[in-house]
Amino acid sequence: MWPVRRAEISDWPAIQRFFKSLDQQSRYMYFGFHASDPVIEQTWAKFTEGEHQFFVVETVCDIVGVTQVAYQQNHAELSVAVDSRYRNMGIAHALVERAVSWCKTHNIKDLMMFCLPDNDVIPKILKRHNLLPLMLSKPAEARFHVPDPEYQDWYRERVNRGVDFWLTIRQGWLKRVQSYIQPRSST
Repeated sequence: MWPVRRAEISDWPAIQRFFKSLDQQSRYMYFGFHASDPVIEQTWAKFTEGEHQFFVVETVCDIVGVTQVAYQQNHAELSVAVDSRYRNMGIAHALVERAVSWCKTHNIKDLMMFCLPDNDVIPKILKRHNLLPLMLSKPAEARFHVPDPEYQDWYRERVNRGVDFWLTIRQGWLKRVQSYIQPRSST
């Protein structure tokens, strides 16, 4: 199981670098078109803290998967991206699970996801989480009803907050250690 943590505002530049590091096929699957670096930067400039929640999976110092919940009131859009080198390892499953858990405990009732017709992975992941489409308009948009939270959802979200705290501390420590290990340039 991959540890998933809620991203802080201080993580947003690293998440933007993650999206820029994706290969063209991955960018196409996430954005719905072949997004260039300037387009990613323009898109990123529109994000606000109160309307976007990101969750990340990291290796030692690199983000390898991101899910985004863009929300307003009780409606949200879910999107997932995983580095192509780390696919088929359960990362997307872990990210969706954490995002759905967060949605349940934050009064999100309707969840929407754009899915390209040639993306056969996302429908399988959504089915695994019992997110069956309420409405499918064209093959690209699916809307889901988020079930009401149960006791275990509240408990899981409470535990996740503690995990977020420790993973954030660990990640900061690892970045500090890496900065000491990297060879220093002599000038």
